Amino acid sequence: MRILNIWNFFQPELKYHVHFLSEHFTAEGNEVFFISTDKSNKAWAPFLKNKEFKAGKEIYPYATVYRLKCLEIFNKQIPLNWIRYYRLIKEIQPDVVHILGIGNFLSWICIGLLKIYNKKVVLVANDHSNPNETKEGAVAKIYKKFNQLLFKLYGHQYKCIICPNTASKVFIQNVYKIDEERMKVIPLGYDDTAFYYDPALKNSEKDKLIVSFAGKIEPRKRIEELLYAVSEMKNKLHVIIRIAGLSNTVHQEYFSSLKNIQETCNLTVEFLPLLQQDNLRNFYNFSDIAVFPGSISITTVEANACGIPIILFESIQGLEDRVENGRGKLFKKREELTNYLDEFYIKKIGAEICNLEIEEVTKTYAWGKLSKQYMKLYESFK
Repeated sequence: MRILNIWNFFQPELKYHVHFLSEHFTAEGNEVFFISTDKSNKAWAPFLKNKEFKAGKEIYPYATVYRLKCLEIFNKQIPLNWIRYYRLIKEIQPDVVHILGIGNFLSWICIGLLKIYNKKVVLVANDHSNPNETKEGAVAKIYKKFNQLLFKLYGHQYKCIICPNTASKVFIQNVYKIDEERMKVIPLGYDDTAFYYDPALKNSEKDKLIVSFAGKIEPRKRIEELLYAVSEMKNKLHVIIRIAGLSNTVHQEYFSSLKNIQETCNLTVEFLPLLQQDNLRNFYNFSDIAVFPGSISITTVEANACGIPIILFESIQGLEDRVENGRGKLFKKREELTNYLDEFYIKKIGAEICNLEIEEVTKTYAWGKLSKQYMKLYESFK
């Protein structure tokens, strides 16, 4: 099968779901292609070594990537050479066109070109829009109306819209008025070759609860809620908090506020830098529990894969699958978080945290298994 992904911001350094899927598709004998732009996502720039891209062809072990020269207006990328775009589609001859993000010029132009191409192609899309991060400025509102109009005219060509959770699904469904039968939830996964339980790395102090957070150090992560919750625990003197994510781009004012809370509440806190894969696996394996008190990412699944339970802030609906089968807890209020932390401290000293069981249950979310769901979906429309 020849799979063409349309993605504004392909980059090979930060690995997202599409990278892992492409690796598995290629390993199974499929051919994977990307059409992208020569622009970089500004939000990712601090974490990329290569921040600039040139139009042209790039070859990776898991995909061939074609970049189109684009004009950028209000952070929107508009391909300049539509003839080149069309010729690439004709040259690739895709069986599946998988669009990553409904509402952008690269996607809409692709749909128009597919009409001209006029050959049978399975068209699907992933959209990970977060309803909690919608923009309400004048330009954003106009752009939203523009996308809604285009979807009304051409959105019927999509066989399926895939979302990572219920909240994104409901949001996209309401914005574009999509029928239920064309929507599907496939969760985000993890790399099971990189994240797994290693009992040899576990913290050996039985009377200490190692509580960890890994992610960007920024206000939307609400790390202060974790610090305050620990300060209100019955067993706070037995808790060590480890926070990984310091970088040159850290919000210094926010970081200073966390340090102030640590000192005021007399907490034991270790601040660590951003961790690469191997070190992050070791970080989680040493921990007893991971807490994500604000917006979440794929790190929640990676923590579970290392055998530790997680406590998540219920920031959006549909997070139950992240903690089901004994993998963790959801909370809405700080006092709930405090109670759960005390509960896990008791479990820790009683050796009642089932690391192996958590790791085993989490294997359902390995990319190898999720890639089979995608392939089954593609084949169902052929």
